[in-house]
Amino acid sequence: MSTYEPLASQMRPRTFEELIGLEYLFTEGSPLYLLRKNSKITTSLIFYGPPGVGKTTLARLIANEVDAVFVEVSATSSNVSDLRDIIKEATKISAFEGKETILFVDEIHRFSKTQQDFLLKPVEEGTIVLIGATTENPYFSIINPLLSRSTIIEFQGHGENSIRDLVAKVNLNRGTSLEFSLHALDLLGRLSSGDLRKATSLLESLLQLESNDISAEDIAKVSVRALHRYDKDGDNHYDLISAFIKSIRGSDVDATLYYLARLILSGEDPKFIARRLIIHAVEDIGLADPSALTTAINAMQAVNFVGLPEVGRVLAQASIHLALAPKSNSVDLGWGKALELAERNPNALIPDHLRDSHYQGAQKLGRGVGYKFPHDFPGSIVSQEYLPENLSGSKLYFPKSNANEKKINEIIDRNSGILGKNS
Repeated sequence: MSTYEPLASQMRPRTFEELIGLEYLFTEGSPLYLLRKNSKITTSLIFYGPPGVGKTTLARLIANEVDAVFVEVSATSSNVSDLRDIIKEATKISAFEGKETILFVDEIHRFSKTQQDFLLKPVEEGTIVLIGATTENPYFSIINPLLSRSTIIEFQGHGENSIRDLVAKVNLNRGTSLEFSLHALDLLGRLSSGDLRKATSLLESLLQLESNDISAEDIAKVSVRALHRYDKDGDNHYDLISAFIKSIRGSDVDATLYYLARLILSGEDPKFIARRLIIHAVEDIGLADPSALTTAINAMQAVNFVGLPEVGRVLAQASIHLALAPKSNSVDLGWGKALELAERNPNALIPDHLRDSHYQGAQKLGRGVGYKFPHDFPGSIVSQEYLPENLSGSKLYFPKSNANEKKINEIIDRNSGILGKNS
């Protein structure tokens, strides 16, 4: 018989300490923190998150921690008859051994309403402790009565730090010394899409190469899709996103859509694209069209609810809006000037009339004395100094000549006249 064991199986954590990238689930006071602290599980759990993030592994570790019998089923291949047999066995184990039974249901969102209803009574009576794993939003895929009897634990996809830790663990386990270039590590993370199982499979293939110095080209060799997506230096990702953003900045809507399509087809994370749209909406559009930022943020929120391929249309709509929007980098330039001024003058004295006066003795120190409450004056604006004395007159924001910022400039000029500033 073959003694071969896949690397993913070898790397599966046997203890909580061996878990990679799940520290955020065990913050003090969290349900899993209390479970570990008390070695007791008091509620059924729903593990919600993308594949390959450790849901099954964590369920097994919990069963071991609380000394419970662990039964694992898949919702795709189990029926009510199977569940009935498991419940009967759990009842016997509880009566004769005094042990709890943890029923782990993988892909629980695939259970029908009837199957989910069947679990209500044994969960309510404590015959079993249910741990369900789902990649779909449980509020949409699991019946409310079962949700109300469970605690939802949301998992996140693994990031770069998890990939680094996995590489270190593989090197330790295998006695190897794999080292990755910056592009290679980034590529490994993006091809894995937050899934440590995928990352481990790629690493297992990389172990077959003769070199320990891993490049993006090496990763492309062991990934069929990588050959289509990335050039030999692993720079294609950066070139694509650069071309995408520059096409939006240049107001070329057709090029924008082309590069967006390439990003989606190459497997780029939609959240990454949405984040870049948010940044672009501020840096290159700003107050020339304030609604661009709203559109970009809405796209980011939609990405959390809509999967591929539909999410491509969401990003396309946002990208078209940004590409056709008037452009201005005045916000970005103004923010840069503000940072520079603050860095040069980190301790400039705040005028006394602007300082906090909500404590006993503040007025004796002159805090808040002389402050003019704007709403007590016509137009809710009144002449008084807001900047520190040595920075008085500093001008940081310069609106551009587009239609919206022309109006903003008129407001600034009007306010400057009242405030006594030189416009």
